[in-house]
Amino acid sequence: MSEETAETIKAKIYRYDPSRDEEPYYDVFEVPKLKDGQWIVSKMLEYIFENLDRSLAFYYTCNRAHCDACTVLINGKADLACIAVVEGDEILLEPPDWGEHVRDLVTARNMPLPAETLAEDRVEQIHQGHRDLWYKSKPGGG
Repeated sequence: MSEETAETIKAKIYRYDPSRDEEPYYDVFEVPKLKDGQWIVSKMLEYIFENLDRSLAFYYTCNRAHCDACTVLINGKADLACIAVVEGDEILLEPPDWGEHVRDLVTARNMPLPAETLAEDRVEQIHQGHRDLWYKSKPGGG
């Protein structure tokens, strides 16, 4: 007998627009699971924006782990939405806890992501990703 698995992922997302909301709140979105793989957080946010709620504010940036503007708290840990994989049937997305809050998952930042906010091994993965992208983009590169 096989275990039943959910056909959707529950994305609980921090919402707050200081121009109209008195207090922050959370919206929960049901996102279909992908048949041939896993969602990347930024792609899930795009899906929610395009199909479920066009008022959702989030950074849509380089999608290559290059600029770090898409940093969000994923289940309480800072990571880059453009490369973080959605794991499990539920995910909590919140804005990073530095910089002035603008709206929903967007904060105003005048500096790059502080390296100490990511685990050391994650920083190395990101740096390796930059090297891989550079090598793949070089003429004759792997």
